[in-house]
Amino acid sequence: MDVLDPAQLAARHASLSATHDTDPGKLVALASEALRRAAHADAQSSLEAALIIGPELPSAWALYGELELSRSNVARARTCYERAVQLDDTDTLSAVTLAELYGQNAAADAKDKDRALALANFIALENGVPSEIIQRVSALKKNLRSGART
Repeated sequence: MDVLDPAQLAARHASLSATHDTDPGKLVALASEALRRAAHADAQSSLEAALIIGPELPSAWALYGELELSRSNVARARTCYERAVQLDDTDTLSAVTLAELYGQNAAADAKDKDRALALANFIALENGVPSEIIQRVSALKKNLRSGART
């Protein structure tokens, strides 16, 4: 199943196995723990179940992006983070990660550079952003101005 395909998510929702917990928050927590242990298949299974039940859950999309990044699936990670940010534009960690992914492709695609800068500027305007995020945003903007890959 491809969780990035909304039609497949909807089709699977009705047939979700009784072996899965039906609380998407619990499933995301299970996936997070599995990812911490590098149990990628378990994390993917829990995330797919969470997204079947709650396709509008930003934390599931963000964690799926993290899983895909750990597998070096940058394009899929980017799609997941885009969805997470669409669903929750206050999630600065997902937003900065997405901006960095755009920045990695900025030399090849001017639109990605623009996307990266727009997100970085948006994050910088937010109140209460953790210093770690601000540092990542500053480094990203510096690299984009110098033309370096992020």
